[in-house]
Amino acid sequence: LTLNVWAPEVVDPEQPLPVMVWIHGGAHVNGSGRTDGSTFARDGVVLVAINYRLGRFGVFGHPELSAALTGEVPTANFGLLDQIAALQWVQREIRAFGGDPGRVTIFGVSAGGTYVNLLMVSPLARGLFHGAIAESGANGMSRFRGAKALEEIGKRLEEKKDVKGIAGLRSLPWRSLVEQGASYRTESEAVIDGIALVEDVPKAFAAGHQNNVPYIAGSNSYEGSLSATIAIPAYVRIMKENIEAVTRSYGMAANDPALYLQFYGDILFGAPSRYLVSQMRSVSSPAWLYHFDYVLESTASLVPGARHAGEVAFVFERLQPISIGAAESRRFGVPQGDYSVSDRDHEI
Repeated sequence: LTLNVWAPEVVDPEQPLPVMVWIHGGAHVNGSGRTDGSTFARDGVVLVAINYRLGRFGVFGHPELSAALTGEVPTANFGLLDQIAALQWVQREIRAFGGDPGRVTIFGVSAGGTYVNLLMVSPLARGLFHGAIAESGANGMSRFRGAKALEEIGKRLEEKKDVKGIAGLRSLPWRSLVEQGASYRTESEAVIDGIALVEDVPKAFAAGHQNNVPYIAGSNSYEGSLSATIAIPAYVRIMKENIEAVTRSYGMAANDPALYLQFYGDILFGAPSRYLVSQMRSVSSPAWLYHFDYVLESTASLVPGARHAGEVAFVFERLQPISIGAAESRRFGVPQGDYSVSDRDHEI
């Protein structure tokens, strides 16, 4: 587990700079903190990009593990604990890079945005940051499993791999524990362990139990683009069971292929963001809701909106020529207008 820091070459120790901590996405099972934070340093911000454990290494439960880690030691949400450890490191060390440990903002996209919301409600993260930005966080309306349910998943894994207990699982090559598919992603999502997480995110926000810091959340106009990669059958069922209300709300026909894409993006990202921002009224800190719909000028006629995580390139000012079509048959550059949108992000 490593982290990277970008800071201006010359800093004034008497005037420490604001700090931003980037939490990458990847559906809890892939991705990394590899990025380029040089534009943040250019603009007078110390950027920290972190890594955290993923998949079964990030979220895992087993009765033997729970018995061994008793008392005040969290037993399940190891990826979240990695992020908390990184934030503790920032508090201890960031002054050496010219950063102000009293002005730390966490921000992340997709699974990273989900983790931002988890950090907002984790008692262990209290006081470690002073602002939060959740980009397309997906946990605003979900109900979390408990640690006991995760222990059952761990037992089933033990049986599936035909080994005995934690010792048997630890004897396996790590690659044999890494799987793909919707169930693996679901099993890698955080649980209520009673220590790092004590209640569901929406309940915590509604009750005013979240960290009382300025908060921004939002989503993109074409979040449904993610459905091609992560299909969620339950959303199809929910839409069909409520088809009259759904078609009336969206003003679209039931047989319109775009209906599910709109519904998917809204129920997974749009509605949770709206809900969590609205529940910030339970604390004294301000909150803002954003909706990102800007599309690269060169591809605006080819896509219906801003794709899932499409804002990240603008946030980091890393706009690259893109290719669409088989064997990169069509290549598109980056017009100056796109750069101006990215510049405006940093001015704000």
